[in-house]
Amino acid sequence: MSIYAIEHLKGDKRREEYRTWKKWIDKALVIRKRYHNYVEDDDLFAFSEVTSVGNLLSAANMAGFIALTEYATPKRSKPDRRKKSWGRADLWISNSKRSWSFEFKQMQKTQFSSVVLASKLDKARGDARNISEDEADMRIGGLIASTFFCHKEERLRYNERCEQFALETDDVHQAWAIKAGNDDPATYLYFSVV
Repeated sequence: MSIYAIEHLKGDKRREEYRTWKKWIDKALVIRKRYHNYVEDDDLFAFSEVTSVGNLLSAANMAGFIALTEYATPKRSKPDRRKKSWGRADLWISNSKRSWSFEFKQMQKTQFSSVVLASKLDKARGDARNISEDEADMRIGGLIASTFFCHKEERLRYNERCEQFALETDDVHQAWAIKAGNDDPATYLYFSVV
């Protein structure tokens, strides 16, 4: 039986984001462990962006924050970026000091190269830039990468690539891993302020 833990991979621990998000990500681990107790050979962060963001919403609420998912908000219009139209953002979280609006992308069943990781994070960052600047104190592009569906013989290499990406990529401002061991499935959470 795997014992999952949180590992902070990157980010300034003096920032409000670290202090607040650590409480949030710790609760994501609680949800992960609860799920593991029911379905041992599965990962609730491995399936889809919608499922993963829903679990992150639950974790934020468990941590005592106000949170919304798939909420309506003004965004830059795709046909004409100078104009705004109504759209949806993936997640909004607020504590008593600050609020954050997130746009996420999810990866699974892939080669986990730094090029692919960077491309997905860049898409999330682009979507976050379209959120109105007055929607939250900070707009965040997020990437959720799960190595659950990778072949066991490839998993160690992919986990190493995911950790290396967090450390070497300037656009990653905060990053965590939810994992048990080096060759066990892991979920990587990357956050980038836009």
